[in-house]
Amino acid sequence: MSAPSGSNDRDRILDATDIVALVSEQVRLDPKGDEFVGLCPFHEDSKPSMYVVPRKGFYHCFACGAHGNAIDFLVNLHRMEFLEALETLANRAGIELTRRGGEDRGAANRRTGLLRANALAARFYRRLIVEDGPSADVGRELLERRGISNEIAERFGIGIAPDAWSDLADRVDRFLREDVSVDGDAVPELPIFEAAGLVRNSRRGTLIDTFRNRLIFPIRDELGRPVAFGARKIDPEDEPKYLNSPESDVFHKGSTLYGLDLAAKAIAKRRTAIICEGYTDVIALHAAGFENAVATLGTALTRHHADRLGRFCDTVILLFDGDLAGQRAADRAVEVFFASTVDVKLCTLPEGADPDEILGRENGHELFTRALDGAVDATVALLSDFRRSLDQAGGVSGRQRIVAEAVTRLDGLGLDGVAGVRRNFILDQIASILGVTTSMLEQGGRRRAPRIADEP
Repeated sequence: MSAPSGSNDRDRILDATDIVALVSEQVRLDPKGDEFVGLCPFHEDSKPSMYVVPRKGFYHCFACGAHGNAIDFLVNLHRMEFLEALETLANRAGIELTRRGGEDRGAANRRTGLLRANALAARFYRRLIVEDGPSADVGRELLERRGISNEIAERFGIGIAPDAWSDLADRVDRFLREDVSVDGDAVPELPIFEAAGLVRNSRRGTLIDTFRNRLIFPIRDELGRPVAFGARKIDPEDEPKYLNSPESDVFHKGSTLYGLDLAAKAIAKRRTAIICEGYTDVIALHAAGFENAVATLGTALTRHHADRLGRFCDTVILLFDGDLAGQRAADRAVEVFFASTVDVKLCTLPEGADPDEILGRENGHELFTRALDGAVDATVALLSDFRRSLDQAGGVSGRQRIVAEAVTRLDGLGLDGVAGVRRNFILDQIASILGVTTSMLEQGGRRRAPRIADEP
């Protein structure tokens, strides 16, 4: 790709960047001679097609043709601007970029501005819980009550929003008036903070803080950069229980996973990801040593989530409680399984308890491990009722009808969009679960034109 001015910075940064370390944070890489190979994140790769060549400083996919250096990798994978990728790698390498004349707050692109605004806010919230003061006392008491240690709070960047109307907005306004920079970067204008959902207009027309008197959980991308926030109420009278940042150019709920920046290495090592329902569940699991845990952000598991996790692992385990929740989870999990390249399992926690409740018990680690070991394949969970009906069916016609209903249900979830070897493996699995042959499955449902399984 052609680089803008600043090619000296570009060369210095590429020389200082370990491309294997960079790519392996996003993709599991295995050594192959002097090179490394992994699943390509730029297309739906079912077998390792991307090679990383450290001696030449580039990656190349022999299936889709994706090719480039460390900067290109960030630009193409994370949809960064060139300068944003340059700054990200410069920070990693401890290199100070050359400041060019005429560069001011307005020169930063929108994504960079949003990221800087979120980073400044994350630091503001974190400082208030670390330094002595009324907010810190409240925050520390809350963390202690939930069994969250200082070390874990630091790792996840947990902070607190003060019980005040406009502390963050006033701080940003003062920085702008006094032309203060933070870590050498200009502070974004207030409209950028508004676009990030950090401040908003009051009924009087003044800017006030969005998050007030709340425990703050930074939501970070795979590079560890804050892109959004979850804010839990402190006062029981406040509503709602959680406030969350709106979607923006840097934050999309349907593809973001809480804790993935901290969990990626453990997921790649164990080849399994644990999907929780909330921030505190992830935090409790990491504290207990289950560091391959992440959470969706108020959405069901999507194909985007599964594809992202598929770069690191083969299996995803969904934690849930309750029969109805389990049935809905089974439907959605099978749909994701058909549309992606990961296996999906469902794990029912004992007595419908939350992960932190179980882990807080005397034998909690053992109980939770046992629950994970007992996780059921999503397809098995979905088809269990059909299997029972087949076992109880009294005649050929009844069994034929049940098989047809099962295939119709599976086609509706995306089975008819699966092709090739994967389809054959899935049909073998379904036949085994139902106790029928694959030819019965092929004949049992209505034949229809194959379709591609999309996001609902």
